[in-house]
Amino acid sequence: YIERILIYEVFQHIIVENEKLQMLSQEYHHGMIMYELMQKEVYKKAFKDSVGLYEYYNNNINSYMNPESISLSYFYCETEKIRKKTQKLLTKRPLKYETDSLILSKINKKNTNNVRVQQEHVFKGENNTIDALTWKAGNVIQLDSLTLVYINSLYAPTPKPFNEVKNTITTQ
Repeated sequence: YIERILIYEVFQHIIVENEKLQMLSQEYHHGMIMYELMQKEVYKKAFKDSVGLYEYYNNNINSYMNPESISLSYFYCETEKIRKKTQKLLTKRPLKYETDSLILSKINKKNTNNVRVQQEHVFKGENNTIDALTWKAGNVIQLDSLTLVYINSLYAPTPKPFNEVKNTITTQ
């Protein structure tokens, strides 16, 4: 107890003696008061006023857009021969092989490990490798000796959902 009182007294003496420290302490105190006022008068009211936030969102929806994006399928092939066969089928895709599962069933008849498929939805700017590709639906791109990418569809920029941008709007 005595040690805490001594530390407090020394600290008070330092503040009185040092003008810069005194001003810094006062600035800190004022900052804390401003923070409390902002919390009480601005942020809490903004969070409660969800109707007003939603109206603001709808009036400024073009400011909260997702970039263009694509849906694609990665085909991971077991061998070079399997990759060539898969690539040939993918080039015929719009006419004969409508889905990834049809291609898998054709190639994986004898061995279910010949080809694996992974679908992904990618926004422009998320993946440099995908950004560098020619974004055209139906494109078949060889990423490496055993991996193919098929671009299923392209999507124009779309508005982000309100719940995703609510906090951003509140703090603006």
